[in-house]
Amino acid sequence: MPHPLGRLVAPVIVGVAAGIGAIVAQSVLVRRAPAQPSLGAPERPLAFEGWWSSQTSSPMGYAHPAVLFVDGSTRAIVDSWDRRTRSRVADPRVIGSEPLVEDAISVLDASTGDVLQTLPVGGMARG
Repeated sequence: MPHPLGRLVAPVIVGVAAGIGAIVAQSVLVRRAPAQPSLGAPERPLAFEGWWSSQTSSPMGYAHPAVLFVDGSTRAIVDSWDRRTRSRVADPRVIGSEPLVEDAISVLDASTGDVLQTLPVGGMARG
């Protein structure tokens, strides 16, 4: 029959050993984990600033991480932005045939083509 003190001490020893093992395993995993690349500022400023380029969390930013800025008159892409990579959208294309407001820049979701916002640019020179 085990000693009553042994019945108390044995679980404590097992718990301490498990805790030490968890700490050692965590420190090994942390050391071997690849470092996340630092995402700096974009290589050139965005043509338009708004919720899509904000550093703060935004429901629109999370729902639509990649956006295109499209000239409503010509349907030409003026700029693009992907919040996930903090860089321009790779291989941007205007998707869909939804009519765009002329004399304005439309902010479109890069994956669906949905118009998210319209930015009036009356009198602004396009280049």
